[in-house]
Amino acid sequence: MSLVNAFSANDLSDRPFWPRRNWWLALLIILVLAGALRYPGYDFGLPYVEYRDEATFALSGQMIIDFGTAKPLGHHHYPPGIISIYYMLLRFFHDPATPPASVIWIVRLMAITVSLGILALLGLFGYHAVGEAAGLLGAAIWAITPLFVERSRWGTAETFVAFFSVLALYLTFLGMRHQRGERTTQGTYALMLAIAFKYHVAFIAPVVLFFPLWGKRVSWQRVLANTGRFALFSAWLMLFTPFLDAFLSSESFSIVTWRVHTQFTTTPNLLNIFHNIRLAFAEFDWPYLFPGWVCLGWFVLVRNRRGRALGAIAFLGSALLLWVVGISFFGAHDAHDHAIRFLFTWVTLLIMLSGWGYALLLRALNGASLGSTLNRYLPPNRRLRFYIAILLLGLLFLPYWAGAIENLQRSLWEDPRNFVTHYMDRTLIAGRFIVSSDNSSLFNREWGGYAGETRFELANKEEPLQHPAQFWREKEVEYAILYQEVFENLTNSDPYDYLSETTRLKGWKHQPNYRSPAMVVLRLYPIQHEATGQLGPIRLIGYEMATESALPGESIPFHLYWQASAATEGDYQVFNHLLDGLGNLVAQADGPPHPDPLLRRGTKDWEDPQEIIFSREYVLSLPDDLAPGAYTLVTGFYHRDTGQRLLSPTGEDSLWVTRVEVKAVSASGDP
Repeated sequence: MSLVNAFSANDLSDRPFWPRRNWWLALLIILVLAGALRYPGYDFGLPYVEYRDEATFALSGQMIIDFGTAKPLGHHHYPPGIISIYYMLLRFFHDPATPPASVIWIVRLMAITVSLGILALLGLFGYHAVGEAAGLLGAAIWAITPLFVERSRWGTAETFVAFFSVLALYLTFLGMRHQRGERTTQGTYALMLAIAFKYHVAFIAPVVLFFPLWGKRVSWQRVLANTGRFALFSAWLMLFTPFLDAFLSSESFSIVTWRVHTQFTTTPNLLNIFHNIRLAFAEFDWPYLFPGWVCLGWFVLVRNRRGRALGAIAFLGSALLLWVVGISFFGAHDAHDHAIRFLFTWVTLLIMLSGWGYALLLRALNGASLGSTLNRYLPPNRRLRFYIAILLLGLLFLPYWAGAIENLQRSLWEDPRNFVTHYMDRTLIAGRFIVSSDNSSLFNREWGGYAGETRFELANKEEPLQHPAQFWREKEVEYAILYQEVFENLTNSDPYDYLSETTRLKGWKHQPNYRSPAMVVLRLYPIQHEATGQLGPIRLIGYEMATESALPGESIPFHLYWQASAATEGDYQVFNHLLDGLGNLVAQADGPPHPDPLLRRGTKDWEDPQEIIFSREYVLSLPDDLAPGAYTLVTGFYHRDTGQRLLSPTGEDSLWVTRVEVKAVSASGDP
């Protein structure tokens, strides 16, 4: 059957149970398109976890492995579905040396694959309810809706809920339409799986369980058996979560999570219903779907041309009504994101219905009479009529195409927060840090996905610039991480003298393809002493030394500050030599510029001329018999393999840093 004929044939009469081969080919094209919009960006943001629910579920799964419960996160009575997926991956496929969030990419790939399953179900549902074209259009519109393109990549429950909910409704409808009672039983099991991911799916249970009695196409014995199965599942789930413990204890009742902590209202409220729908609709461009709904209402409800399609609409309409009314039991929410999460499946079904409406319109334009007045303005040729309608429909959904492609591009953008964690892990000494509250999970292994070796402890619960740098130094805070824009604004308003009281170590300029604003890393201490000199591409700009005088046998710790105009060819080590007046070596502190040389950056990675490199701590150990007097500390770089040293522009192989005074010790042992 040709594509044109698919829009004009009476698809409800003597239609085979399975679609024709050409239909499957069209669905395959839609699936490939949907996969191309989703799979490339599956790892967006990682290893930094941008969406907190993913980190929460991963940590809950790890807690169950470690402690047998996720109660510390309040997830011991959360729907077990999504947490079970994380648990299984962490239990059998996870390296314990990496953070729990390291399995998020796998869950995202699973979610994307499940979203393609939703597309297939939407296509089959439309085929059996209205016709071949209806299923394809409903699936195609959902495939390019930017909201679902984006959320299909999230490793959260919504996509799984939508898949099993649509599967339950589809199987139940098949059992009703084709008098196959076993399909309704399969639909009941699918409903159970959907409820295991989100408890509020239970509101559509009456449709799945009892709607098959309509028209007596399924026996009441089958319905009774399915109801018994569902009752047993519900009892098991209440004990598993545990439901009664959460309900009877002093905890906030959150078993059917509309909010993290919520209260059950006594009756549904129309204001709450419309408020929640409005919030959900604000998440996507619903006006492009509205003509489809209008057409569906006209051709099915007003003209009543497709009586069997009317049964499908009544079936889905009942499910949609129960879903949105059930959600209203938990009040009106104040966040668009939470509203769409709980109406994710609901909106999916609405999009499918819009596709049905557009299919009926195309069928009418392709052959059915619309009345003498309207037919007067339509081309007489059916094929021309059809292709004009297809072109107009494609143009109508151009914003969806553009939004889906833009969303794909955004998913491929880099996240500067990964630049920060990678840089600090490989470059800086472990220490406490302050950061804006929205980036507080940067170095949290369990929550933020940080996979580095160096531990950085979060010190603040307030915004970092609310206190002077000295305030944080007294709390032994070493670093501050600010947005680049915030740092630049300090040139206009800097009441606590952050520009002079800190050292800018590293910054990233904002780029159009960044997922978040660019950032800058400060050390909350100014450069203590300035120094000058250059060896190769590396320039010495300062040093930090607790004391420049000591007794024989004592140690002198110090740090160096460098800048490099370019990277070196190969990695160089640092030598620090203490020389007497004749140039003889009396003490030394050599080693790599950063600690843990196998994990850290070498000089061949010093590529940013604006970066100030703060060295590891070097320690000069003075000999016990060192004569008192003035000594000279020099520093330089030598190649790790060849021993060749970097030279200054004048040919010297070391730089003068400072003088060190060695004090005399009296006979009594006092200096």
